Amino acid sequence: MKQLVGVLVAVLALACSGNTPSGGGQCSGNKDCDPGQVCSSGACISLCRTDRDCGADRVCDDGVCVAGVRSSPRIDAVDGDGTVVCPDAAGTHCIAAGLLVLGDNLEGATFTLSGSGAPVELVARDGAIATSVALELPDVAPGTYTLTAANGAGSADQALQLLQGPPGPDLTPNQLVDRVNQATNVIAVQRLPVGVGATDVAAGNHVHAASAITGVFDASQLPVGTAADTVAAGDHTHAYLPLAGGNVTGSLTVGGQAVCRADGTGCPVDKSTYTVWGTTTCGSGHTQLYTGRAAATIMAGGGAGAFCLSDAITAAGWVSWDGGMVWRANATSAGVRGQYANGSNDIRCAVCQGSVYVNWGQQTCATGFSTVYSGYLAAMGGSWSGGWAPSEPICLESSAGANWTAWADGMVIRGIGSSGSNRVEYQNANDILCRVCQ
Repeated sequence: MKQLVGVLVAVLALACSGNTPSGGGQCSGNKDCDPGQVCSSGACISLCRTDRDCGADRVCDDGVCVAGVRSSPRIDAVDGDGTVVCPDAAGTHCIAAGLLVLGDNLEGATFTLSGSGAPVELVARDGAIATSVALELPDVAPGTYTLTAANGAGSADQALQLLQGPPGPDLTPNQLVDRVNQATNVIAVQRLPVGVGATDVAAGNHVHAASAITGVFDASQLPVGTAADTVAAGDHTHAYLPLAGGNVTGSLTVGGQAVCRADGTGCPVDKSTYTVWGTTTCGSGHTQLYTGRAAATIMAGGGAGAFCLSDAITAAGWVSWDGGMVWRANATSAGVRGQYANGSNDIRCAVCQGSVYVNWGQQTCATGFSTVYSGYLAAMGGSWSGGWAPSEPICLESSAGANWTAWADGMVIRGIGSSGSNRVEYQNANDILCRVCQ
C-alpha cells in the first residue's frame, strides 16, 4: 500500500501542477480507467514497475508509464548487497539477500538469471535509477549463471558465479563431504534428487523386483580372504590331510571304503586268504589262520588240487603209502627235469589272511611289492590204477624238505610250438623258480 499511496500522491501532484501526462482514454476519475491505470488530468495513465509494463514508445518513470524511449542497458559491475566484505568474490561485498547492479539505462529494465535450470526473473527493489538497480535474489543453488538486463532498445549480459558459504574459498567436494559426515544432523531428503533416473538417488524404502536384478558382483569389490569375516575365492582349496604330516581323527571313506590311518587303525578288513607252501610264515602284517601239511585228493585214474590240511585234524587212521608224491621243478641235470620228496620229508603249509600274488618263473617282485618267500614251481601227484595225476601248481618254499630224489617223469611245459607236429616246449635242464609277493 505504501508503494501505491506514493504513486497516487505523485499523480495528484502532477494534476495540481497542471502537467498533463500523455495517457490512454479520457477520464473523469479512476473508475473510468482499466485495471492497473489511474486517471490523471483527464487521461488514464498505466502504473508500472518496468518498461515492459508500458506500451510502445513509453517508459516506466517513477511507477507510471510516460512517453519516452530509452537506450540499451549496460552492465558495468555486479556486487552483493551485504555489508560483509568477501575478498574472494568478484565484487566487494557478500550477498545478503540480493544483487546490486551498476551500469547505465538500468531503470525500467527487466533482469533474468539463467543457469542450468529454467531462467529466473529477478525483481527490482524500489529506488532503481538509470545507473544502479538493487535486485531480490531467490533461493538458487551455487553455480555459474548469466545475468541479462533488457529493455525495449536491447539487452546486456554479465557472467556470474555464485559461491556458497562464509567468506573465503569454496569447499572442495571432498571437504564438503567430510563436513557433512562430521555434522550431528543428516542431509534432509528434500535436498536430494530422489527419483528413478540415472542422475537421481533412490528413496530409502524403495524395492526391487527379482527380475530387475541382473549381472554379477565384481569379485574385486568383495572381501575375499580366509578369515571369518571374509568370503572364499571360487578356486580355493582345502588341505584335508596335513601336507607336512600329522594325525587324522575320525573315519574317512573313499568310494564307500574306509581309509587307513597312519597308525594302522580304521583300516578296512581284508578277508582275502592264501596258502604258503613249505613254510608256515605269513607275509608281513598278515594273520596266520592255521597251519597244516600239503595234501591232495586222489582216486583211481586221477587226482585233484592241492590244499593245506590242518594240523588240528585227528592223527589216528593215517597209513603210509608210496603211491603219491610231492614234486618240484628242481632239475639236477639234462633230462632229469625235477625231484620228488622221499623218505622223511615233511611238507608244511599255512593258510594266511591277506593278499599276495605269485611270480611264476622269476624270483622278483614288482615295484611297490615285497617278498613273502621264494621257491620252486611244484605240485602234488599220485598213481593209482591209471597213471600219475598232478594237482595245480604251487610255489613250494626253497628249503622245504631234506630228502629229494631226482626224477625224469615230471616236467613243465609251455605253449610255444617249435615246428611240424611239435605243439609245445618242455623244460629239460633248468629249474623253474617262483616268488610269492605282497
